[in-house]
Amino acid sequence: MISPTSLSVRPYKKADRATVLALVGNKGVIDTPTNKILVLDDGAGCVVWSEVSPFGSDLPGLGGWSLSDIARLDLRDKLLLAVCDAAMAAGHKRGHSIVTSQKVLDRMKAIFIIDKVTPVGRNVKTGKPGYWEIEFDLAENRAILLERLK
Repeated sequence: MISPTSLSVRPYKKADRATVLALVGNKGVIDTPTNKILVLDDGAGCVVWSEVSPFGSDLPGLGGWSLSDIARLDLRDKLLLAVCDAAMAAGHKRGHSIVTSQKVLDRMKAIFIIDKVTPVGRNVKTGKPGYWEIEFDLAENRAILLERLK
């Protein structure tokens, strides 16, 4: 049982589609020398859960994989459900994420019931908010995912 403690939402380098499908395939878990990572498509970039990083932190140096070319909403929901289950089993009640664009924020709002959105950074070119921390209830969103997967 993995115990992911971090959700990081941001664009990552793209990997070859066949490689990504082979790695993520049936369970959506990628083993690295240091940790297990769950990867899923958020439609705009990549959502990465890691069992070694604190909630809300980024994963520097990891590289990551972009699954934005895979339009499999059922895969996304199944992986989100697995992540919610694992996070709840590890004792977490709330999920946190750093969101790096308005587009991704809008997509996350379509996926989850988000309780709190806090601007945490600005776009250097426009001066407008460009990074947000979102907070959501794991049990509530788990129930929504279960309903959607019926």
